[in-house]
Amino acid sequence: MIQPGTSDAYDWEIYGHYLDFSLKVPSHIGFDAILPATSIGISLVWKLEIDLKQSIHEFYNHKGDLGFDPCGRMLFIGKHGHELVFLAMAPIGFLNDPNYPVIPNGHTTGETHMNAHHT
Repeated sequence: MIQPGTSDAYDWEIYGHYLDFSLKVPSHIGFDAILPATSIGISLVWKLEIDLKQSIHEFYNHKGDLGFDPCGRMLFIGKHGHELVFLAMAPIGFLNDPNYPVIPNGHTTGETHMNAHHT
């Protein structure tokens, strides 16, 4: 039963929530999306396990908003805890062109592991 907002009882409904997927995209070129904030003044233990042997690992982006097609542009570089970490080679147009075409969330036209064009 759903109660009015003034009630102490609530029934929450969340559509399209995926607990098994987290996409962190930095606001500029670099790894700031996964690096801990130094401004909080706490000494954090942070570890990235680099594993370049699995560089053909596919990037499964079912709902994330990258802003570009990841086909042939994602390099698996390792893990941060249980999270897989990929390096993306975004198209030059995506970085420089304000009129770059809008790509739907989760869109890809093929295999995402980095192709020879980027190596």
